[in-house]
Amino acid sequence: QFSMARNPSQLVHLNPISWRSSISTSRVTFHPPDGVRPLVDPDFGELYENDVPDREKYREQLIIVGTFGKQFPQHSLAILAKLLETKIQILRENLQQMHSNLHHPSTKIPYTVFEDIHWLLLIAGHVICTEADGEQSLIPSEIMDHSIQQLASGGVDITTSLKVLASPGLAIFEIPTAEQTADHVIRIVASVLRYCEIEQGAIEAKMLQYLSPEVSASAMWFLKFWATSYLLPQEDHYENMSETLKSAFGINTPGGEWMMNYLLKKVYINVQSFTAETGVIDDSIKLLVSLVARKHRCEIAFKSVCFKSVMDLKNLPLPINIKSGLLMGLIMTASCITEKSMREQYLRELIEPICLQFGQITAAETRNSPLFAEKIFYCLQEMKACFEGGSKPTVSFIFVTFQPILTALVNILDYLHSSSQIVEIVLEVLCKVVESTFFLNSEDTQKVHEVCLGVLQVYVKHNTNRFSLDVTNDDDNLRDLQLLLKLMNYILSKTFFDFTDTPGQLDNSECVIYGLTFLMPMITTDLLKYPNFCLQFYQTIKLFVEAKSHELCTLPADLLTKFMGATEMGLTSFGSEVQSCCLELLQILGNTVYFDQNPESFMYTALMPFLKHLLDLILTQQIDSVNKTDCSKALFALICCYKEKFVELVQQILQSQTNPAYAEKLSTEFRELTNNVDLVNNRFSQFRFSERFDKFLVNIGFMYSN
Repeated sequence: QFSMARNPSQLVHLNPISWRSSISTSRVTFHPPDGVRPLVDPDFGELYENDVPDREKYREQLIIVGTFGKQFPQHSLAILAKLLETKIQILRENLQQMHSNLHHPSTKIPYTVFEDIHWLLLIAGHVICTEADGEQSLIPSEIMDHSIQQLASGGVDITTSLKVLASPGLAIFEIPTAEQTADHVIRIVASVLRYCEIEQGAIEAKMLQYLSPEVSASAMWFLKFWATSYLLPQEDHYENMSETLKSAFGINTPGGEWMMNYLLKKVYINVQSFTAETGVIDDSIKLLVSLVARKHRCEIAFKSVCFKSVMDLKNLPLPINIKSGLLMGLIMTASCITEKSMREQYLRELIEPICLQFGQITAAETRNSPLFAEKIFYCLQEMKACFEGGSKPTVSFIFVTFQPILTALVNILDYLHSSSQIVEIVLEVLCKVVESTFFLNSEDTQKVHEVCLGVLQVYVKHNTNRFSLDVTNDDDNLRDLQLLLKLMNYILSKTFFDFTDTPGQLDNSECVIYGLTFLMPMITTDLLKYPNFCLQFYQTIKLFVEAKSHELCTLPADLLTKFMGATEMGLTSFGSEVQSCCLELLQILGNTVYFDQNPESFMYTALMPFLKHLLDLILTQQIDSVNKTDCSKALFALICCYKEKFVELVQQILQSQTNPAYAEKLSTEFRELTNNVDLVNNRFSQFRFSERFDKFLVNIGFMYSN
C-alpha cells in the first residue's frame, strides 16, 4: 500500500518540491481525487477486527514518511492540515445528508472517505511526533522550529489558533482567517478533535454504526501519540519553546487544562459508546494511561472535572484486557495524590471491590462450577493490573490490601493446577508482586518470598513427572516454564539490592534453588530448540550464579552438575547469545573456584574439564567473533584456577600437531599469550591477558590457511 524511498539517508537531500512529490507518492494510499488507490468497498469493520493494524504493519514505512515530513514542515504540515480538513468536512457533510435521509437505508458513506482519513491520521502522527523508544517523548525540533518561525514571520495569530483548537464543532472555513493565520500543528490537532465531534454527533443521532471503527481507533492512536509529546510539555527540556504551542497546550495555561479535560471526556464517551468495538476502547484506554503516566500531567488529569466519570468506568462489565488497562491507569493516577489519607481512600475504592469479589467467589460453594476458574482468573487479572500501575508511594498499600488474595494463591493453584490459564495468571501476578518488592519493607518482602516458595512447591507437586513436553511449532506450551524463569529472574534481581540478613527469615535464593533443582531435569534439548526460551533459561542460570557466587561451592553437587552440563551444551549448540551467557558463566565459576582456594571441593573438580574444552573451541574456531572478549575473560579465570593443568594441556596440543613448523609457531603463540602476565585473578592481569589474547587469535590463523 506504500510506494516510497527505501534509503532514509537520502531524505536530507530533498528539496520542497521533492517533499511534495514524496507525500504524493503516498497517493497509492489515498483514493481519487487526491490519490490513485482503486475504489474498493470492503466491510471495514471486519477488516479492522481480523487484520493487523496498519500502524503496526506499515510502521517502518510510516516512520520514513514522517522523516520526509519533518525535513520540510512548512510544506508537509500545510498539506496534511488541508487534506485532513477537507476529508473530515466531506465526512461531516455525508453524515448530515444521511441524517436528513435516514429513512433511505441504501444511503451509505463511501468507504474511501474513511480510508483517506485513516491514512492521513497515521501519516500526520508520524510527521509531527517521533517514537521515543523508552525515552521521554519530546516535540521534534523541526516541528518546534517551524512553529516558532510561523509566529516570528507574522504568519500566525495565536488568538486565531486558539479559537480553531477550542471550536472543534466548526469547520476551518467557518472561522475568519483561520486557514491563513492558524498554526499548522494546531490545525492538524483541531482536525482530529473535529472528527471526535462528528463521532459525538453520530452517537447522539444513533448513527454510530455508519462510522468506521478503524478510523475511530486511529484517532485515539493519534491523540495518544501526540499527547505524550505536546500536552503540558516541560519547558526546561527545550532550548526554545513555541509561544503558540505553549499557549495552546502548556502547563498552567487554560489551553492545556481544556485539552486534558477534552481528552478525558473523549475516553469516557468511547468506553461508554463503542461497546462492540474492543479495538476502539483499547486505544482509548491507552490514551488514558499516557495522560497519567507522567506526574505533571497526572496531577492535571486528577483535578479534571471529567476524571470522576472516567473512574466510574471501572463499574462497567468490560472485557478483562480493557478493565486491566483501565485499572492500571487509575492506580497510576494515585501517585500524584500527595495527602496520604486521600491517596489511600482513593486506592481503597479501586482495590476493595476486587478483594470483596474474590472473597465471595472462594467462599461460595461453587468450586466445581466451570465458571469458578473463569471468575478467579478475572480477579487475578485485575490484581495484576493494580500492581502494574503501582509506584513507590502506592505499592505498599496495594500489597497490604491484596495480601489475603496473595496468601490464597497457593491453595488456588493447588485446586486449579490443571488449568493452564490459572497457572499462568498466578505466576504472572507473582512476577508483578516480586517486581514491586523494591518498594516494600523487609517484612512484606519476606511474605512475598514465602508465597513464591509455596507456589513453586505446589507447581512441583503437580508437575514432578513432566520431564518432557509435547513440543509443537507453537511455544505456548512453554508459557508456564517461561514464567517460572521470569519469576526467578525477578527474585534474583532483588538480591543485588537486598543487603539485609535477618536471622530466621527465608532467603530469597532458597526459592530460586528450589525452582532450579526442579526445573533442570525438565530442560531437554527439544525444549532448548525454542530460541526465546533457550536464551531465557541460560540468562536465568547466569543471573543466579552471578547473584550467589559466594554460595556456589555449597550448592548440592547434583545441581552444580546440571549447571555444568547445560553450560557445556550451550557453548556450541544454541547460537552467539547463549554462547556469550555460557562464557560469562565460566568466568564467574572460575572466579569462585579461584577465591575459594579449595582443591578438594566438588566445584574445583567439576570445572576443570572446561579449560580443555574452551581451548579446543578456540583452536577449532568455534567461538563467535563477537564473543572473543567474554572468551578471553573466561579462559583467563580458568587458567588462574588451573595453572599446572594449562601447561599440561598446551603440551598435549603441541604434541598432537603433525606439522613441526606449525607446532613451533603454536608454541611461540602460547608463550606470548601468558608472557609477562601475572596469573593472579585481578583486573589488571585480566586486561593484559585480554590484549595478548586478541593477538593470539590473529596469529594462530596460520592453522586454518590450508
